[in-house]
Order: sequence, then structure tokens, then C-alpha cells
Amino acid sequence: MKRWVLATIVILTMLRVPSAASAQSNHWEVIGRFQASYGLNSIVFCDSLHGWTAYFADSLYRTSDGGSSWALVSNTFLFKINALAMLDTLTIWGFGNDNQIGYIISSTDGGKIWRKKYEGFGDLLIGGAVLSSQTIIASGVWRAPNSPDTGLILCSSNGGASWKRTYIPSTQWMGPVQKVDSVTAITSFLPLQLLLRTTDAGASWQELNVPGAGSALTFLDRNRGILHRPPEFMRTWDGGAHWAVTADLRDSLGNPPFDDFSSSVLSFPDSLYGWAIGGEFYRGGISEGIYHTSDGGYTWKKESEGLTGNILHDGLMIDRTHGWAVAYDGQILAYKRLADAISEQAPKLHPDEFALYQNYPNPFNGQTTFIYNVASRTYVTFKIYDLLGRMVSTLVDNVQESGAHLIRFQADHLASGVYLARLSSSAGVTRTTRIILLR
Repeated sequence: MKRWVLATIVILTMLRVPSAASAQSNHWEVIGRFQASYGLNSIVFCDSLHGWTAYFADSLYRTSDGGSSWALVSNTFLFKINALAMLDTLTIWGFGNDNQIGYIISSTDGGKIWRKKYEGFGDLLIGGAVLSSQTIIASGVWRAPNSPDTGLILCSSNGGASWKRTYIPSTQWMGPVQKVDSVTAITSFLPLQLLLRTTDAGASWQELNVPGAGSALTFLDRNRGILHRPPEFMRTWDGGAHWAVTADLRDSLGNPPFDDFSSSVLSFPDSLYGWAIGGEFYRGGISEGIYHTSDGGYTWKKESEGLTGNILHDGLMIDRTHGWAVAYDGQILAYKRLADAISEQAPKLHPDEFALYQNYPNPFNGQTTFIYNVASRTYVTFKIYDLLGRMVSTLVDNVQESGAHLIRFQADHLASGVYLARLSSSAGVTRTTRIILLR
């Protein structure tokens, strides 16, 4: 078994990219960007700190601080890594190809030493999943000489020592592989029209029809699945045998959304909370698009657009408060809880200061949150003004005790634009900050 020892590890300082003034995002923010000619195409995390991402080229990066900084793992394999899978903080698998040769590699020491687990001529590997320490599944296409492309699934039941090949009679490529449990996984053709499911760790596969061409699919368990068939979201309760529309992004007149949102991945950390991560048309160009549901997929609300200049190729939420996504233009996004984001942006509160901190998010769409500090008991007014000096909203107008205060501002009655948030005390002290409302 061939192995590679890393020659170089370079610590990257991520470039902080401020949100464009035209962007809107609730909870999501750009935490950095890799400067290279190829974009990011895969990202995995096994907990809130440890994760990996890969370029379309041949580079791997890892983080141990939730994405604040990344270490470049010099890749001597010289092939394109299309998918990553983590079993724990030390065990990572990579799936990809170089021209006409497919490769599978793995490391069991956090990326210090890598071993080649598979090499196959004509195999283009697109996806992969690690069901257990012994069961690994890869998917893609087999390009036999002078023959049409054939769907391909590789499965190992002995930690990559040997592989079983399953050919799917179709010229379409197999898409990503999703782990459902230790013996259950799903994959599908691209575009998403036929679902393949195994419940015996890859020994056999069952074909299930998908109602129309979807863009992303996920299963919560063996029976409950969610499909995004733009502009509809659908659910199955019987393992994919039957599907029903549960949400539709069309307006009341039946028109599809103007942004033409399409998801690359659906990520549900539990049965209620889920995220659709992908791309959309935005102000004459293309940007990321992220939608969120908190009721199992029956209603969806847009969470982010305009932060990047390209679509999100991959993303995941490991729980309700920790998530990441990567874009074709090399940017990495992270999901930030409101309290975490405010605490990161605001300096440490000083109890003897009368202070107003920058609202979050900013720019915002509909609702934003302020934190301010009152040094001693006093009469406080907190008002919003437009740039002509007209007061448009009063948030606080009463006596307040000393200490930190948090208030949410709902701007449904205001038009898009720049406004001034002004905090004043009866002692004549005033603090002002600019806020940007985008519709």
C-alpha cells in the first residue's frame, strides 16, 4: 500500500472579506477566501472545530478552530479531489480523479500521512461517504474505452483493502453519496432523477424514482427524505416510494421566484431544522443563495444572498448553530448565531461607559439587533432617523438601569436605504451609528 508523507504544511491567514453593501444575510457571513484560480468544491466538519475543505485543483486544507484559520496540506497526489468524508478528527477520506484515473485516499492521523486506497483507470469519482471504519462507498462514472459512460458505485467492507464495483446502466453520472446510518446510504444520477439506496452497507442497491429532475436531496433516516425540485420542496415518508409537495416558492400568482434559486445541497441536523444551500441570480449576476426551514420543510425563508460572486457548491450544518459553506470563487461562509456574532463584533462591554455598538446583521433585511450600554441609571432615548433628519422609529424612551441592554428593531415599515441609529441620555451624551436596510 503506497503512502505519502506530507512535506509541507503552511498556515494560511484567511482574508477577511467584508459584506458588500448590496448583500443581505441573516446569520451567515464570509469568514475568509482562498486566492487561487480554482474554487472550493467540498467541505466537511466532524464537530464545531475540526474540518477540511478541498479545491477543484489538488489542494487540501484543514482547520481546528471552526474555520477562523486553515492549514494548507501540501498535496502530492496531483489529482482533483471532488469529495471529502470525515469519520472523526483523525480519519479523513478523499475521492477524486486525474484525467482518466480515479483515486481514493485516506489518513488516520489528522492528515500527516496519507495512503492510497484505490486507483482505477476510467473511473471518475464524484462522491464518497464513510459509513463506518470498515465501510466506505464512492460514486461516479466509468468511462470504458470506446463505450458509453456507465454509472459506477464502489464499496469496501474492509477499510479500503478491496472494493466491489457496481455498474448502473445509464450514461448519466452518479452524484454525491449521503450516509444515513452505519449500513444505509443514498446516491442518485445527475441531474437528480433516479435514487439509489442501500440498506446493507452497499451489498445491494434499490432503485427508486424521483418525481422530476431535482437539484438536491437528503434523508433524515431510512424513511423520511426531502427533495428540492425548484421551485418546490417535496417529502417522502416511505423511503422514496412516494413523494408529496410540502412547500412551493412560487408567488400567489404561480410565478416562480425571480432569483431562480437552486440548491446544491440540503442539510438537516434534525427533523425540524434544515438549510437549502446553493445559488441564484442576484442583481444581474450570480451569488450564493441559502434558505432555512424550522418546521421540517413546510415553510422556507431566505437567509443569505449577495455575499459571494458565485454559487455555493457544498455546505453542511452539524447542528442548529454551526454550519459552513464553500463557493466556486474560493470564499468560505459560516453560520453565526446572533449572540455569537454580536459578541465577536462588539468590544468588551465596560460598565462605566455609555456606548452603542454596531447592529447585527448590517446590512439587514427586515430585522436587526442592537446592544448598548448604560453607565448609570438615566433617562434614555433610542431612535432611528433617515438621512434627512426625520425620526422614523422610536425604540426606547424611558428610564433605564445601568448595564448592557439588547433590543431588536423590526423595519417592516421602512424603505431600503441608509439610516442613523441614535442613542441619547438625559445627561446630553449621544451615540450614533449607521445602519443599512436592504429589501
